[in-house]
Parts: sequence; structure tokens; C-alpha cells
Amino acid sequence: MGAARKTKTDKTPGKNKTNTRTAREKPQVVFVGWVKPGINRWLSCLNSTYSKQILAKKHQQKGEPNKFPKGVCAMKFDNRIKEADQMLREILAMRPLSKHALKQLKEYYRIGLTYSSNALEGNSLTESETKVVLEDGITIGGKPLKDHFEAIGHSEAFDLLYKLARQQTITERHILDLHKLFYFRIDAKQAGHYRKVGVVITGSTLALPRPQEIKKLMRDFAADVEAKRAGTHPIEFAALLHIGLVSIHPFIDGNGRTARLLMNLALLQAGYPITIIPPVLRPDYIDTLKATNTGDNKPFINLLSCMVCESQRDYIRLLKNLDEG
Repeated sequence: MGAARKTKTDKTPGKNKTNTRTAREKPQVVFVGWVKPGINRWLSCLNSTYSKQILAKKHQQKGEPNKFPKGVCAMKFDNRIKEADQMLREILAMRPLSKHALKQLKEYYRIGLTYSSNALEGNSLTESETKVVLEDGITIGGKPLKDHFEAIGHSEAFDLLYKLARQQTITERHILDLHKLFYFRIDAKQAGHYRKVGVVITGSTLALPRPQEIKKLMRDFAADVEAKRAGTHPIEFAALLHIGLVSIHPFIDGNGRTARLLMNLALLQAGYPITIIPPVLRPDYIDTLKATNTGDNKPFINLLSCMVCESQRDYIRLLKNLDEG
């Protein structure tokens, strides 16, 4: 008997196209603009206890039954830098990549990083909605206009991130430009400029620098970047850049997203793929950052090393699938 067919009609206004495909037909692996899988699908393709811990934590947060063995939901972030080094060697052996593969991967991570980084800050757009906004230019009904601006702005900052990754330097101007692209649709006067007012972090007792201190702190921060890079493992270096920027909190808003872009810039320059922090790990992410307020950077470095490893696993999977395509 012939394979059963499923018919899906595109209901987008102005389109009368019917997309028919065979149920048994093997799906193509990655398209330009293909939606990065949701957290469940993304993690289910990774065969590690750590990934199961994240899924178990998500079920626990949503009040759902734990699908994994007892005790798996207890999150533990070990230092996995050695494992990341090993996977980096595997990734480097698979390069150089074709132009086609590079384009596929860039669009894959554009959606994934934009969605996850914005979601960590409370943006209400889902991953699929982020894709629609960025690729189709369609607004999502009932969602705040600011959430759309954040998605578009982050996507443009992502393009700059890729350009800067070709260099081996990180300057104060790079940081300002990343923030400007992300934020100018929200507040053009504040985009790419240091804040002129005092701010507080909700839920934190940390006293942030006063506005008049920021310029000097950022000059010193940028001046110390290359010396710090020279004597530090790339993952630790990326973590320290993130920690340093959020501790100064130089902008009126968008500090976390700029810090994650800066973190990824350091990783890309060292040969690592884009590293994503899943929104489901927001409490752990916040807790490890809070620990840095007292000078304990180890928990955040460990968490980042785990994020790098899981992102590397995803990257290797994609490369292998692209190679088979």
C-alpha cells in the first residue's frame, strides 16, 4: 500500500498554497531560516545525563511528572572545560565548512540565540513566533510591540557579532555597537550610550556603580580584555567578560543580552560555536551570577562550561546531518 499522506494548508494571508508531503518522507535536516528546535526536542537529541537533568527540571517547574530516574532533577554544574576542549578538536577537524553549511548554521543560531537570550529577560515571544517576526516580518497578535523590537534588534546585533568574530580583538566600541543595534528601536537616545541615571537589579542587594563612574569603569574593562584573554582559558575568559559587564551594568537596559553577545563573541573568536543558555535554566543562571557578586566566579564558569558542551553537541549533530544531506 502507498504511504499515507498528510496535507497541510498554509493559512498565511495572501497565500493559497497547499504543502503536501508523505508521512514517511524523511524530513530535510536544516533549511535557511529553519526553526531551532524547542528545548524538549533540542535536549532529547543529546544523549547525556546533564540534558536529562534539564528536562527533568523543566517538568518539575511546570508541575509535570518527572520522566527520568529519581534524583536526576537535581542540577549539578561540573566544570566540563576538558570535555569542551575535546569536542572543539572534533569540530575543528570538520572545518572548513561549505558556504551552504555556514549559511544554514548562521540562520539556525540566529533564531535560537535571539529567542533564548530575550526569553531569559522575560520576552514573551516563543521560538516559533521569533522566527515568524524575523523571517516573515509579521507581528504576533496580543504580544507587546517591545518584544518584537527586541527580537529584530537582537537579530541585527547577531549579524554584527558574526562580523566581529572574524577579528581577534574586543574593544569598547564593539560593546557599544552591539548594544546600539539591539536597543535603538526601543530607545534611540539610550542605544549605544551609557546610562546617566542610577539603577537597581530587581531581587538583588548588589549596589551598582554610579553613572559618573561608568565611563572610567568601561574604559578600564575594555583595556584589560586582551591581557585577560592571554592568560585565561577561552571559556573562562568568556565567562569573565559576561561577569564584568553585568557587574558594571553600563546601560539603562539590555545589559544581560549585551553580556551574552559579548560572551559569544569571545567564544566565536576562539573557534567555539554559538553557546545558548536555555530559558529553563534561568534560575540557575541568575543564582550563579549572584555568586559572582561575592567574588565566587566558579559556579558561573562551571555553568557556562556545561552550556558550551551542550551547544557543541548540538553543533556536531548539525554538521553530521548537513554532511549527510
